[in-house]
Amino acid sequence: MATVSLARCPEYSRDAIRGRMMRSLEEIGFDPNRFRGARVAMKPNLLLPAAPDKAIVTHPVFFEAALDIVIEHGGRPIVVESPALASVEKALRRSGYGPALDRTGVGVADATGTAIVHNERGVAFKRFEIIREVCDAEFIINLPKMKTHGLTYFTGAVKNYFGLVPGLEKAQWHLRAPTAAEFTSFLLDFYGAIRDGFSPRKTLLNIMDGICALEGEGPGPGGRARFVGVMLASEDAVALDAVASAVVGLDREKIPTLAIAESRGLGVGALENITIVGESVSSCAVSGFVPNRSTVRSGAPRWPFTSSFVKNLVLERPVPDARLCTRCHQCRDICPARAISTTAKNEKTPRFDYALCIRCYCCMEICPEGAIELQKGIVKRIIMRRSVGKNTIEPMR
Repeated sequence: MATVSLARCPEYSRDAIRGRMMRSLEEIGFDPNRFRGARVAMKPNLLLPAAPDKAIVTHPVFFEAALDIVIEHGGRPIVVESPALASVEKALRRSGYGPALDRTGVGVADATGTAIVHNERGVAFKRFEIIREVCDAEFIINLPKMKTHGLTYFTGAVKNYFGLVPGLEKAQWHLRAPTAAEFTSFLLDFYGAIRDGFSPRKTLLNIMDGICALEGEGPGPGGRARFVGVMLASEDAVALDAVASAVVGLDREKIPTLAIAESRGLGVGALENITIVGESVSSCAVSGFVPNRSTVRSGAPRWPFTSSFVKNLVLERPVPDARLCTRCHQCRDICPARAISTTAKNEKTPRFDYALCIRCYCCMEICPEGAIELQKGIVKRIIMRRSVGKNTIEPMR
């Protein structure tokens, strides 16, 4: 059995969050005095530099409350994070973390220094490059944001550990594991390495910011902020994700990390096997939470969907919107398949080569303007046109 604390948390008030966070730790049986004298790696979700009210990053006040608890109990915290393109320092400052870091003097790990961690029980992958300073920590406090995702449907505690992979190396993992099924397998192999690959094992503590979540076309600027008003805590990242996704009513069958993680012995994914303390799921549940519309799911067969011809017929593809695009070319820089090229003369957006595109949607995640949207595949557009009787089909927004 796993234990998850589920708490109501209606606002971003540092004192209120800190008090409720302390109670949540007590509910899951974690004594914060264990931090005394220990190195504690603090891992927020900093996908990209974004204003806190956009709900793309872990809110800085939520992070600060956790940071204060560590410091007050004698821990030695350090921020460990590596956004895909921006420097972690830039992401921290633009996302509102500056005042807390200045007040406490807490340092930030050098994301260019790396180390190797292994997972000998990994199913598809066994060797991973991570931020070196993670290795020196006795505790990892994982502070995920409750968000939807185009490839994995839901991004929570398990996927937030992916941020320990340095910068552009993330895009390379999308290339090595291009389908949702393969990427899910990678995520779980990686989580297994963080969970079990160190000697001695590190204590993982997961505390989710679900006060203001991201629905729709997450996990980046394409999504919409949605008030949910909860905080979750657990030492089991899989169980925390199971409870969090139930609160917002997401389809558990579309979150492959849950069942697969349980079958691999990495956590508890079934609600009936989780002890939920504090509030109940039903008392915190919200209705009408909008999932990501992407149809790429883990159960989809690799062939023939990996052929460019069939992919363009059936699958959604990322399309830049000339009205919003500023031609910053971050989409080009992040693309692991090199499917995006520099904007040509007299053109308003970068060029996308859909024969090369692997549908990882990294470009959508990273676009600071939310200028890349999903357009339905040709087959689906034809079906919709016939069923609705229209001559034109608008891109999905």
